[in-house]
Amino acid sequence: MRRFTWRSRGAALAGALLWAWPLPAAAQVEVRGEVARDTVALNESIEYRITVRGTGVRDVEDPQLELPGGLTLFGRSKTSEVSVVNGAVERTTRFSFVYRPFRTGLVTIGPARVQVGSARHSAASVEVTVVTARAPSAVTVPAIPDADGADSRLSGLDDVADLPPVFVTNRLDRDEAWVGEQVVLSFAFYQSPRAVVLDQPNYSSAKTPGFWTQDFNREPEISRELFGGEPYTIQRFHYALFPLTAGTKDISPASLTLTLRRPGSIFDRGRTRTLSGDTLRLNVRPLPVEGRPAAFAGAVGRYRLQAALEPREVEQNAPATLVLTVTGEGNLATLPRPRLSLGPGVRIFDPEVETHVTPRGLTVRGEKTFTYLVIPQRGGTLELGRAALDYFDPSTGAYASADAALGRLAVRATSGALAARDGDGWTLAGIRTKGLEAVPPAPWRTPLFWGLVALPLIGLAALLLS
Repeated sequence: MRRFTWRSRGAALAGALLWAWPLPAAAQVEVRGEVARDTVALNESIEYRITVRGTGVRDVEDPQLELPGGLTLFGRSKTSEVSVVNGAVERTTRFSFVYRPFRTGLVTIGPARVQVGSARHSAASVEVTVVTARAPSAVTVPAIPDADGADSRLSGLDDVADLPPVFVTNRLDRDEAWVGEQVVLSFAFYQSPRAVVLDQPNYSSAKTPGFWTQDFNREPEISRELFGGEPYTIQRFHYALFPLTAGTKDISPASLTLTLRRPGSIFDRGRTRTLSGDTLRLNVRPLPVEGRPAAFAGAVGRYRLQAALEPREVEQNAPATLVLTVTGEGNLATLPRPRLSLGPGVRIFDPEVETHVTPRGLTVRGEKTFTYLVIPQRGGTLELGRAALDYFDPSTGAYASADAALGRLAVRATSGALAARDGDGWTLAGIRTKGLEAVPPAPWRTPLFWGLVALPLIGLAALLLS
């Protein structure tokens, strides 16, 4: 008979526990490749989209996709979004590849390989039929900034050869702004089908000293327009600039370095070109002195203020949490803390600050929270007053104030070893002595102890003498 030892029992128990223990659910991933149309004209573009969607999806790497024959890659972009449905977090990542065909016939795009975590997935290939170019139905010409910053429009272009195959523009959405007011800087790269770009262009952003800068998009915004009778692919970058001081500000242009190859010459190694726009100039006006609140700390934009206190009832010297939330449009990163006046008998500590920016279109907006620890130092019902934030509204050219009532805090007075805090130190209550008994002396300090110690010696001496 086989003996079932404790060692084997322990192994079996461990195995049973591992079998019963719920393992983490594997990520459920869906990868899909698609195009909007399966037939395009030679003078149109093809957008191939790869969508990665699922729960538990992390670390989605860029797809590996070979360049299809008969197509030129114009640009690529990536977007991500997260949604929570019934407690499950679902992440969606979309990759967009924009191609330009240079010959008619059937072209195949894909399959694309996508690494999601430790697993590799594939997006199905698609087939697109390229037909003869259609005549353009409309012509739109984007504005091009002149050297002095003014806008002009190219017109009277009877031949597409009048236009460069690649060019860039940069512009501001206004020529004048208040200190702290948002200004949008846009940089655009135009590429025609005649331009064969080797490798990925190297983009260098504009130099903006004297401004606080917020990116709108790390990946370019891609669109297509008819420009001078020919379809161009346009990649745009947008930035929010907040001027920090008044005066005339010069903004050096962004630049793009790329390698161009002559069309039809597959052995041409290409030549490197650097494209840049013009230096832009912005007139920054100082904030008005008239009507400026005495406690104004520099906030510019449009804001609302909310306050929450938890709990509303505490013991004396016990903490409560005060949360002030500022929401609105403006430079939240440099927004000062709201003004507080809690009155005597309340101690408040420096807040923890969190900022969440969620741009809407080309407007910077979001919320900023200030979390304070509040400690009442006396009992009773305390009126905490109001919180306020003074700001300048550029849309009206006037100062305004957002405020919120803090309400009351009920404090139960307590007594104990620790009295109310005085300044930065705690004051100890008196030490009670009633009921404490006298401590008896140590035994070696009594005559009886030494008599007992000497008794054996005396007995031994008497025995030796007898």
